[in-house]
Amino acid sequence: MKATPLLSILIPAYNAERTIESCLDSIIAQEPNVYEIVVIDDGSTDKTHSRLLRYKDMDQVTIIQQENKGVSLTRQALIENARGNYVMFCDADDCLEPTAIQHVRNVLSVNDSSETSKVDLYVFGYNLVRVEGKKRVADRKRKPGIYSKDEYAKDHVRGFDDLYYSALWNKCYRRELFFEPKELIFETLIEDVTFNVDYVNRCKSVCLSDTIIYNYNQIGESLTRSKRADTGADILRALNAFLVFYDKALEAYPKYEMYIGRYICVKLLQLKKRARKIKDRKVEEKIQAVLEKHRKRIGFQYDVAMLKLSVFELKTIVKKTLAHIK
Repeated sequence: MKATPLLSILIPAYNAERTIESCLDSIIAQEPNVYEIVVIDDGSTDKTHSRLLRYKDMDQVTIIQQENKGVSLTRQALIENARGNYVMFCDADDCLEPTAIQHVRNVLSVNDSSETSKVDLYVFGYNLVRVEGKKRVADRKRKPGIYSKDEYAKDHVRGFDDLYYSALWNKCYRRELFFEPKELIFETLIEDVTFNVDYVNRCKSVCLSDTIIYNYNQIGESLTRSKRADTGADILRALNAFLVFYDKALEAYPKYEMYIGRYICVKLLQLKKRARKIKDRKVEEKIQAVLEKHRKRIGFQYDVAMLKLSVFELKTIVKKTLAHIK
């Protein structure tokens, strides 16, 4: 019987023939006997599976092939197949920094010495990899250290759209919390944001580190990044996803109802604009009805939401204009 690894590194892969090897190699090149890698090929139609066969005889690598189910169900299956005490996620077109596992192991060894000192969530820095080069994201407002859930909440509720807080891949999770008191479920939309809120609701402490461990590739597409034409059905699914998120966020952070309500209003206003753009009047009216309920709950924060949306749209226009000029 295999010994329980310290880390399970979970990778959902779909049509990743160009990147899956560099992704895996970035992990395998690091110290052995600390981790396992679990990869699920989610019904790829390219050569992803044949690329994965190169690794099939490695003890620390488990390769699973399934019919296409989408990223949420794939991640759910990855969690269920993980054996490590801690879990990290990696996208198939990204890669780890050369000393990532060593650093994670060192941080865990310091904070996992006893049951009473265990930290539930670790948040690390990362690089945004773009055409023009890398952008380092090491931290936000707080210094490295261990914080209570309530201390972390103050920043998390203001950063639901910030990758530092919302992404899965710059974090290390205690696996047992995925299943206590019941198994965490990945939603089908805004799944990363919702999953992290759900998970933090189970935490007592969070460790922030400014060490860069991950390279997030913003060039191209993966299983987790795809585009297609908008429809009324898509917008309604997004509406339902945000309402589920609202309930979960409110359960996790009841003291921050105004911030959460404001965030949801911004998202609903964006959905309303999407419905208007495709001229789906029924969907637009349904969103407006939900908006009115939230508007009554949060009062003047609704005006703040309107302002935030206007600022966001202005920044988007400026960014596109500057890109066009270049």
